[in-house]
Amino acid sequence: MMKHEIYFSDGKLREEGEILEGVKSGLWIEYYSNGNIKIKKNFEAGKKHGRFEFFKENGDLDFQLDYNCGHLKLTNFKIKKFLKQ
Repeated sequence: MMKHEIYFSDGKLREEGEILEGVKSGLWIEYYSNGNIKIKKNFEAGKKHGRFEFFKENGDLDFQLDYNCGHLKLTNFKIKKFLKQ
């Protein structure tokens, strides 16, 4: 695996994760410009897999989504309602 990092124009870390065989693998973390976590996301063989956690800019958890091999799993009623809008 190879560590991969993307930066904002001011040099602050914007996103980090691992690349395996040319695709995203494992845990990736995306940050706001203030340094707080924006999204924690998981990949398997380049596909969204597992829990994705979305945070507000102040650091509070906003919502979560679960993926299985790139497909969104609709298990939470609030998320189902949100996606129907």
